[in-house]
Amino acid sequence: MPILKNLTLDFSNQLRQAKVSIFWDRLTTLKLTSKMRSTEYLSILRLCVNLESCSISPKTRDDRDALKGSYEPVHLVKLKKLEIVSYWVPSLVAAQLVCPVLEEAIIQFEACYHEEAELVSFFKKCAATLQVLKVPGSFCRVDKWARPLENLQELTVTGGYDWDDVDSDHGATSFFTPLIVTRSRTLLPRLKIIRAVEQDKWSKHAVNAVLFEVVKSRMQGKRNLAKLQCIVFKMADRVEGKMDEYRRQYQKWETDGLKVDLND
Repeated sequence: MPILKNLTLDFSNQLRQAKVSIFWDRLTTLKLTSKMRSTEYLSILRLCVNLESCSISPKTRDDRDALKGSYEPVHLVKLKKLEIVSYWVPSLVAAQLVCPVLEEAIIQFEACYHEEAELVSFFKKCAATLQVLKVPGSFCRVDKWARPLENLQELTVTGGYDWDDVDSDHGATSFFTPLIVTRSRTLLPRLKIIRAVEQDKWSKHAVNAVLFEVVKSRMQGKRNLAKLQCIVFKMADRVEGKMDEYRRQYQKWETDGLKVDLND
């Protein structure tokens, strides 16, 4: 009988009996979207000692309270790629995981509220090997977590920035500004790819402006600084889709004599 190594369970109910019918220690790839608490996910991950790629979607609302408990660290010594998708910051999973060879981390959450300390600490623990990172713009400023990540080569930032004031450009500017190389500051020296994707209309101009300054500072051929190879800026699909809809309607109105000048 073939040995099951790759497993995807995409459903909303909690795992129960399935836990005892799967050889978790044989899996190398795991994707779970079941809406279980972080503690339940950790109990499963503890069994997955041979994982190389993992994607989970824990319920993280109770993470702050759960952090007060006592847990044994979960060692995933072969894990190279980790994806965590949640609404609140995945504090408990970040606090408990030990991933000494992690190369890629994709972290997606909606609400932060300055509860990022465990995630920052997790990135620091993975600094020696982490090369690819994806985080939401609502995460804390770059300078609060980037300094140890000297081997990071690819950074992707999604979504908006100011949680409290969506009409402000300040969040986008303060997020990216620390990536501008100066005489006294060089963060992420091996960075080659920057992506700002799923951006909203409020931060569009601020992000483009600050990214231009980041690129300019990193294209000077400075010693011990990698030259950027790729810069990407993309609006959220819902924004682009709406603009396409507007353009099609405007084209119809132009035939009726309407003058249209869209600079979007």
